[in-house]
Amino acid sequence: MDMMQSIEENETLLRVGIAFQSMEARHRVSEALERNYER
Repeated sequence: MDMMQSIEENETLLRVGIAFQSMEARHRVSEALERNYER
């Protein structure tokens, strides 16, 4: 979960090469990356 929080806090990250097993982590990281992409 620490990795997920770090990704959510990073406002410039556009891609992640990590596969999350937790559905919640996948969803939250996906939303964070989409938010960053739209900026």
